[in-house]
Amino acid sequence: MLKSFVSRSDTELRELLEQTHLQFIADNIHAEWRSLDTKTAPLSSVIATWCSANTQPDQLFFILMAEETGHSLYRSKLLGNATLCKPVEGLTPFWYQATRRRLYLREAER
Repeated sequence: MLKSFVSRSDTELRELLEQTHLQFIADNIHAEWRSLDTKTAPLSSVIATWCSANTQPDQLFFILMAEETGHSLYRSKLLGNATLCKPVEGLTPFWYQATRRRLYLREAER
């Protein structure tokens, strides 16, 4: 679910992810990546609703968000699935590896 790219096509989004060396996200992004309008509901509620409709209970996933908007997840059970990045930096190698480790550990727990 990518709120800031709602007006872009799937192809434009995949190209952007590939150009920014995020091929693994381009290859694995959910077919229903667009978010709903968040003007009337808290972002954490919108994300929870999207996850309920688009993921399976045992499915591994992560939420990539900017720190400035990710604060809405602090009181949410979704925080464990979130990687919060600095807006200018994005998904740095450090956060990429940390997210991979977290997903690996969750897979091992199953």
